[in-house]
Amino acid sequence: MTAAHLERQREIAARLAAALGPVIAEQLTSVPPAPPVVIRADTRLVEAAAKVAEAVARLNQVRHSAAERPARVALERAAGHLATAYRERRHDR
Repeated sequence: MTAAHLERQREIAARLAAALGPVIAEQLTSVPPAPPVVIRADTRLVEAAAKVAEAVARLNQVRHSAAERPARVALERAAGHLATAYRERRHDR
């Protein structure tokens, strides 16, 4: 390509940009804003996760003692409730 040919292409591009710029700007301002997204925490999931965290803390406190087995069972139960709450949430969607 010659320098003259490239200069001609630049001139055409500049004229197109000048002509289309206002049209594009108008289109962009006429698009309504997207509605805000509201995210609410599922209280069942939050509560179930908190109970799992509490059960883990309890189990860590009683490791290698007679209370370890009941703490482990409580942790398994809490994890089961969390899994159920999660499955129900996925099913409700």
